[in-house]
Amino acid sequence: ENAQAIDLDPKNALAYYSRGLAYYKQANLDRAIADYAKAIELDPKNANAYYSRGIAYYKQANLDRAVSDYTKAIELDPKDAIAYYSRGIAYYDKGNFEPAIADFTKAIDLDPKNTNAYYSRGLAYFRTGDFNQAIADYTKAIELDPKNARAYTDRGVAFHYEGNFDQAIADFNKA
Repeated sequence: ENAQAIDLDPKNALAYYSRGLAYYKQANLDRAIADYAKAIELDPKNANAYYSRGIAYYKQANLDRAVSDYTKAIELDPKDAIAYYSRGIAYYDKGNFEPAIADFTKAIDLDPKNTNAYYSRGLAYFRTGDFNQAIADYTKAIELDPKNARAYTDRGVAFHYEGNFDQAIADFNKA
C-alpha cells in the first residue's frame, strides 16, 4: 500500500517512512535506510525518520551514522528520552563512556522510570571504574524491575570489585 501511495504521490514523505518501517521489520535494512533517507529529503524535520534510520544504521553496526541520526532526532525533538537512550547505547558500544553516561542521564531526567537507562548507565559507570555509581544505578534498575536478573548479576560483579563479597554472593544467588 505504501508503494501505491508513493506511485500516486512521489512526494509523500509519510509513505516512504512507513515503507521504511515495513522494510526494517523484514530485516531489509538497506531498503529501510533508503526509504528513511527519502522521507528525510522530503520532510527534513521528521525526527522519527532520523531516529528510525539511526536504529537501522545501529543494526548494521554503523555506529557513527547511528549517532549522527540520533543527534539530529534529538535536535528536532529534545524531549525524546528514547533517542537519548539509543544514542547512549551507540556511544557505549563505541567505547565512549562519558557521552554515553550523559545521554543515559538525560534519558533518565526525561523518563525517570526508564529501567534500561539506569541499567545501561550502570554498565557505563562500571566501565569507567566508578563501581559505587554503577551499584547505585543497578540498584535503581532493580527497584524499578525486581526481576531484572542482569542487574543483579552486574551489581554482584560491582560488589565483588568493591570487595563486598557477601553482597556479591547474595546478588548472584538472587540472579
